[in-house]
Amino acid sequence: MSQRMRLEGAASQQKSRWRLVLCVVAGILGAVFVFGIIGVLLILHTSPPPITHTDPAAANRLQQELQDAQTTAASGTQGVVRADETELNSLISRYFQASTAKPLADSVAVIRDLKLNLADDRLRAYVLASVKGKTITVVLEGRVRTVNGYLEFDPISGRIGALPIPKESLKRAVQQMIATPEARESMRLPMNLRDLHVEDGKLVVVFK
Repeated sequence: MSQRMRLEGAASQQKSRWRLVLCVVAGILGAVFVFGIIGVLLILHTSPPPITHTDPAAANRLQQELQDAQTTAASGTQGVVRADETELNSLISRYFQASTAKPLADSVAVIRDLKLNLADDRLRAYVLASVKGKTITVVLEGRVRTVNGYLEFDPISGRIGALPIPKESLKRAVQQMIATPEARESMRLPMNLRDLHVEDGKLVVVFK
């Protein structure tokens, strides 16, 4: 009898241990599922756009300054343009207004809007995109510079929706984006453009 009771007790303890293991596994899977849902909701959260100002006259002024600088550079003198936030966002807004009138290509991701903020030597870009029918916002802040005829971006911070992106992960993502020869080539500056950077809250464009 005692042998039977010992066997029953051992079996009961074994079942209890398995129940505990199953509860722990279920709890972990439940937590992963919940955090996954939260992550998706944070990513799909649409961040409000930054406050920017646009003016058709500012867009016209910047276009004329760019043309004049290229003409000056073609004559052998370096042409420099210093564009402020209003001029940049006005020209960008004009571009997107024109692009909405054109049929969109069958693409997985389409950029719907872009707004720029400039501060000291940094640039912050707000991107509104449609990815497989879902609206997503991306905010990136960093420094732009020119190295050997290529445009480079040194990220400082970023987020997708309301989800912050760790700085190291952001740097790796930027490096991976330009890892292929095709992507690297897309960062090449036009032949008549010597430099592009942000200085004192303005985008400095230098033609040669």
